[in-house]
Amino acid sequence: MKRPNLSNEIEQKDVHEKGGGSFKAKYTAWAKIAQILNEKAPDWTFCLETDGGNPVWKAPNGTGFLQCYFRNDDGTATSLFPFAVMDNRNMPKKYELITARDLTDSHRRGLCAASCFFFSLGHQLWSGEEIEENSSPTLIPVKQEQQSNVLPLKSKNQVRLNQEDKKEALAVLKDWVDKNEKYATELKKRFSRQFLDGCSVGEKGFWSTHLLFKDQVEFIYAELEHFKQEVVDNE
Repeated sequence: MKRPNLSNEIEQKDVHEKGGGSFKAKYTAWAKIAQILNEKAPDWTFCLETDGGNPVWKAPNGTGFLQCYFRNDDGTATSLFPFAVMDNRNMPKKYELITARDLTDSHRRGLCAASCFFFSLGHQLWSGEEIEENSSPTLIPVKQEQQSNVLPLKSKNQVRLNQEDKKEALAVLKDWVDKNEKYATELKKRFSRQFLDGCSVGEKGFWSTHLLFKDQVEFIYAELEHFKQEVVDNE
C-alpha cells in the first residue's frame, strides 16, 4: 500500500519551546505525532521488531538500539528504522544499563523519528525548515539541552566567534588535550555528531577548521565538565 505523505500536518500551534538561553529546543510532543498518525494514517501501526522477544537490540560496541517500523492493516510493512537508546546527553546507552524508562522514552522518540523518515511528518523540525502558517514568523532552530520525547531541532541560530574568543577556546582545548590525550578523539566524535553529522573526525587541524561559533564553544565546555565527572566516577 502506498504510504501517506504527512509533510504539512504540523502547524505553528503544535510547536512548543523547552529550556532557555543557549539550551532551548523547539519541539512537537510525541502525543501530537500519535494523534496525527491516528487521524491521517489510521491503517498504519507503529511497531518494534524484537530480538528473540526483546525489543532492545545489541550493537557491536555493546550499546542498545530499537528496530522501529510501521505495519499496515493489509499486512505490508515498512523497512526497519534503527533508533539508538540514549541517555540525557543523547549518547547511546550500554545495553546492560538500559532501564524500562529508557525503553519507553526511546519508543516515543523512535515513533517521532520513524514518522518523519517514512511519512515526512514533522520533517521541518528535523531539517530546521520553517513551518508555514500563512506569513507566520520563522521558527528559530536552536540546540537541545537533553533527551526528551520530542522532535529535536538542529541549531542554526549561531553567533560566529571573533578571533580573540576563538584563540582563547583553542588554547583551552589544547591545554585539556595535552592533559587528557586518551579522551581527545572521543571529544572530537561528540562534537562531530552534534555539529558535523559525524564527519571529519580524523581531519588535520580539526578544531581550528570547525570551531567557528559560540554555541560550539558552550558545547565543548559542557563536554569537558562531563569528562571530568566521568574520570571521577571511574576512579
